[in-house]
Amino acid sequence: ISKIIQCLVGSCLNRENILDVGCWIGFLTNYLAENDPYAKFTGIDISEKSLNIARENAEKMNLHNVEYRVANLLNLRDSFEEDSFDSVLLIDVLDDTSREGNIGDFMLDEKIEEVSRITQEKGLVTIKFTKAGKYGSDWENTLPKILKRHSIETSKYYTKIEYTFSNGNTTDSFIISGVKNERL
Repeated sequence: ISKIIQCLVGSCLNRENILDVGCWIGFLTNYLAENDPYAKFTGIDISEKSLNIARENAEKMNLHNVEYRVANLLNLRDSFEEDSFDSVLLIDVLDDTSREGNIGDFMLDEKIEEVSRITQEKGLVTIKFTKAGKYGSDWENTLPKILKRHSIETSKYYTKIEYTFSNGNTTDSFIISGVKNERL
């Protein structure tokens, strides 16, 4: 997991206003906020119960640069205006987007459109997902095309991290980043 966190910390460097979509209990959000006290972090999740735990942990860590809100990625218009963030993290949020092996299922396009709407010009969007097979065999081409359709340009490269669980099973995680309205 530390390799994944190292990659994600890089996504927040020199950023001032970071959104963590689907933050759950705030583990990553609090970690990032603790390590960059000059940036403002916002964590959103659909579970108030999870967010209460995130808030309690932030309070125990004496963090003053993080806030948590109940919000749904498909309807952020009530929560955030356009161009609200210069970095948006989607960590394992899109893993359940495609249950049929088709990257277009379960409103992925709408989710990426909303991410683009709240991301500032030249803002960074970082997506981490596991088990790329859920996205079909052509995810390396398909996901960047969907991002590009919403003005998020990605490089040709992604980071692949193999993770071994304590029971010996392994899985691959993939991290892809893109910048809004900028050619890479």
